[in-house]
Amino acid sequence: MLLLSSWTVLFAQTGKDSIACYTQSELVKIADVFIHGQECDSLYSICEKQLEFQTNSNFAYKMALSAKNKELSAVESVVVLKENLIAGKDTEITGLRDINKKVNRKLKWTRIGWISTSALFTYFILTK
Repeated sequence: MLLLSSWTVLFAQTGKDSIACYTQSELVKIADVFIHGQECDSLYSICEKQLEFQTNSNFAYKMALSAKNKELSAVESVVVLKENLIAGKDTEITGLRDINKKVNRKLKWTRIGWISTSALFTYFILTK
């Protein structure tokens, strides 16, 4: 009897206004629910940490992507500058080829003029 009354007192739960007594099976259910609640709380905090980590990794990924885009645009601008430089050199080469053709024609006509002048002087010297 003493044992039974001590169990009853142990199982008694006090609230503000009343005292409630629970059976062994009810206390096991309450303990299971409490343990399940603690597990859910732990899992919730783990999920929050995972979400924070995922958010940080997404931010880092976006920053890396932004840096790569800036690097790509810099490389593209270098390529455009090199293409413009090549186009300018091509134009310069074309102009130098034209000048070279003109100089070669002028040299050719100068040689023809010297040869004809020399021939005329030789003719005049020999005929006199």
